[in-house]
Amino acid sequence: MTDEVIEDFLEDKQDLDESWYGTCRRMTEHLDGFLQQEGLNPEEVEFRGQDIEDFQDYLQDNTDWADSTTKNHVMAFRELIRYAVEGRYGWDALFNKGNPMSIYSADLDDGLRWEEETDEDIPYITEEEHKALLEENENPRDDVILRTLWDTGCRPAELRRLKLSDIDKEDLMRERKINVDTAKRKDHDRDVYLSPTTRSKWVFWLYKGKRDAYGNSSHSSPYVFPTQRTEKMSQGTVNRQIKRLADRADIQDVGYELEADNYLRGEMVETTREMVEINAKSYRHSFAVRACKNGINLNLLAELMGHADTSSLGSYTKFLPDDKKEAWERFIH
Repeated sequence: MTDEVIEDFLEDKQDLDESWYGTCRRMTEHLDGFLQQEGLNPEEVEFRGQDIEDFQDYLQDNTDWADSTTKNHVMAFRELIRYAVEGRYGWDALFNKGNPMSIYSADLDDGLRWEEETDEDIPYITEEEHKALLEENENPRDDVILRTLWDTGCRPAELRRLKLSDIDKEDLMRERKINVDTAKRKDHDRDVYLSPTTRSKWVFWLYKGKRDAYGNSSHSSPYVFPTQRTEKMSQGTVNRQIKRLADRADIQDVGYELEADNYLRGEMVETTREMVEINAKSYRHSFAVRACKNGINLNLLAELMGHADTSSLGSYTKFLPDDKKEAWERFIH
């Protein structure tokens, strides 16, 4: 997507409603910052529905706009992507309109797709696999993140957005508690709780110099988890790290391969993406399963995971055969 494409896009919108044109123009003014933060080359990137959601996150983090204003700018970004590819390849080549989706996402739910493709329940990370990932990891930031995902079932986006100003040191030290803004729910935050070991890792990260020594950006970043070069992690950082560690530990399995035609580097090419068992979402699934196995109330579990009610827990509470046998044996005896 070159500067010329963006200029043509704005010229095309100029003849429409003046307010909509203004929204499109302001959206393009934020585009460079978003692409730099995510490390994306606009002339090479394979834009997906996830990029639209990431752009929404970027605007929420870098503007003080109302939700309705942010949504309008996200829709303008979506229109720009459509404009960049529709003339040559058609909109459906980039986003499959047949999928159940919002304006922010074009993918089938990962859990539903996994079950359709593999005829198996969604996998989750076992305690042995979690320990193997920790053993392979040498990054102090990721050590804190992995342990927090295991203890809390947080979404990676919730940890990614955490700012230093969000952390109450007294809550962390005395109650082993942090407060996170709940992703996917408007104006909602929740407390999540850490094990003693994970709390210690947080203390060393925040107050014993590990974060300060992490990289060039750590002193200027307002975020709890910067990268070594930027103030904030990109959307897919945690997922990529988990997959990389699982490969290194030789515990990764590929469930199926997802094939699609995508616009990439100026042409339509066939791409293949491996859908693997161990990823960031597997940690959230593991938290839900372990909570259920230990008898936690489902309403409380929904609150801890940031769901409005228990109806959304179905895709997370899928058990392995050994889990079912263990539960039956406890019931019989």
